Amino acid sequence: MSLGRIAFGCMLVACSGAACGGGDGSGAPDAAARLGGSGGRAQGTGGAGSGGAAGGGSGALVEYLLPTPGAIPLWITAGPDGNLWFTEDGGNQIGRITPAGVITEFPVPTASSRPYAITAGLDGNLWFTEQAANQIGRISPAGTIMELAVPAGVGQPQGITGGPDGNLWVAVGVRLARVTPDGTFTFFPPASEPSPVSGVLGEVAAGPDGNLWFTEMYGNAVGKMSPSGALVEFALRGSSSVPRGITAGPDGNLWFAEEMTQAIGRITPSGDIVEFALAQSGMPTGIALGPDGNVWFTDPGVGRITPTGTITLFSGQFAAGGPFGITAGADGGMWFTDIFSNAIGRITP
Repeated sequence: MSLGRIAFGCMLVACSGAACGGGDGSGAPDAAARLGGSGGRAQGTGGAGSGGAAGGGSGALVEYLLPTPGAIPLWITAGPDGNLWFTEDGGNQIGRITPAGVITEFPVPTASSRPYAITAGLDGNLWFTEQAANQIGRISPAGTIMELAVPAGVGQPQGITGGPDGNLWVAVGVRLARVTPDGTFTFFPPASEPSPVSGVLGEVAAGPDGNLWFTEMYGNAVGKMSPSGALVEFALRGSSSVPRGITAGPDGNLWFAEEMTQAIGRITPSGDIVEFALAQSGMPTGIALGPDGNVWFTDPGVGRITPTGTITLFSGQFAAGGPFGITAGADGGMWFTDIFSNAIGRITP
């Protein structure tokens, strides 16, 4: 495993939740919302403004409650249809929310499958992992779901992303799996061989260098793999950083959240690492590139970090402190899941 070069970044806190806008979000339902092809149910939920209405100044926030109690929304991604799509671990559903706040939930055919990560595929569908069912699923923008079993004995599927080769790449145990749109699995390294990976893989992202990048939640490392399977690992400081989300940044680097180190990390394609400590106790999980050229992440609330390391925290609005996944929407907002509020939120960059 490569140690790379690790540096420690300085941090400036620019704002807190109390200073981020005012007003209430109306979240008017979209009259064009319709039920999907797999029997999904739609609900237009009024947005609960907390620190500003959607579309206001930077930090303006609105949240939309989910129709299903205890849904446990986890990861979220932008879909090819202009909507946001998310997984519900507790609800055993895939959710869709329009930019106007209309929510439709689609039940996963396999009971208690525990949907986890989700990504947009190059085939125009959404793809997701099912941790408990040991499957990956595909859902069309109309809501039709197809499931594929992960070969037995390899591990539990975690993160998923669209790769530079047009395939899906899935973190499965201590391996990456390449999954073609027709459902063919290829593992790196092969399932019949020992894996050199130090710990269970977490999230996966396509890098600007044409490689797949992933976090090792319990291996205390970030890894890089080429589409042909060449692997390099880069160790993080300490012994239990628990890196989670990872994303390509605006600067040609990869950015990732360190849950237990309470930091945001930046790694160059060659493996040089800089870590930016957060100003308050928190456990950053989700991370995504924003339309403003900054990187956004979830913590006790939602935060923003510039390519040079200036951090802004929007935590005061989140009484329950439950944001988890985050992504940029086609409408210019940053959308996130809120586990404890059982809601989907939008914050203005």
